[in-house]
Amino acid sequence: MTSSFFELSPALKRYYRRSALPFAAWALLMFVRQPLLAQSDAVAGKVALALLPLLALGWICWEYTRFLRECDELERRIEQLAMAWSVGTSLLLATAVLLLHDVDAVRWSGVEVGAGLLVLQCSTYMVVRWWLHWRYQ
Repeated sequence: MTSSFFELSPALKRYYRRSALPFAAWALLMFVRQPLLAQSDAVAGKVALALLPLLALGWICWEYTRFLRECDELERRIEQLAMAWSVGTSLLLATAVLLLHDVDAVRWSGVEVGAGLLVLQCSTYMVVRWWLHWRYQ
């Protein structure tokens, strides 16, 4: 394992390097998507433009699976545990929000719930991954 954040494994360095272009494409598509949607009149065109950033996100996911095949057993185990924790935490919170929504304890929009779950899942992944790297170094 690495002893600091800046001493990355070779597999992780390759992953970050290979993910730069798809991440830049995703960020660009997310940025230009709203102006393009405002110019489009056809529903099919709007749907295609709205979902276009998913192509770049899929590319990032493909690079991540490639990284998992290239990394060593400990690094792969850390990644799998971080993913499991982030998905489990999101599942529990999503269920809690649905149950609370049924009794009118919360009145959040779908966009607020979706954005909150996305932030929760990503932050849980990062915290658990950091903690596991710290624990095993």
